[in-house]
Amino acid sequence: MECGSKSRYISINVIYRGEANLYTGTYDVTGFDGEDAITSAIDYVVSEEFPPLYVLQGHGEQDLPASFSEQIEKENIETRTLSLLTMDAIPEDADCVMIYAPESDISQDEKELLADCAAEGGRLLVIAGPVQEGISWKISMAF
Repeated sequence: MECGSKSRYISINVIYRGEANLYTGTYDVTGFDGEDAITSAIDYVVSEEFPPLYVLQGHGEQDLPASFSEQIEKENIETRTLSLLTMDAIPEDADCVMIYAPESDISQDEKELLADCAAEGGRLLVIAGPVQEGISWKISMAF
């Protein structure tokens, strides 16, 4: 796809999902993702701005799973890292802040910054699994 100075190449491996068959040495097609890939590419080349997704860091957060990162990219969402430990405010363009699998709790100052962001219409996405004893995410994140 191409529009003006922007372009996006769509690989055949993106259009057809599949897996290598080690027994036959072939590539077995397991699904078709062409419509999503083409729609995403068109949206990318004709859009001027892409919504940012700020991913909080500084609490031992894990890396996003590859499949989740691929879906975010397919939706033309730009991920940016955010460390509230070194900032006094959340960026004004932060419509959404994600906290993914933290290993430690946030500070009271960070909680207040995130609460203010949410009160002003921003969104907060928290994805957490089982937590260690003593970490109180479910309590500290309840705004």
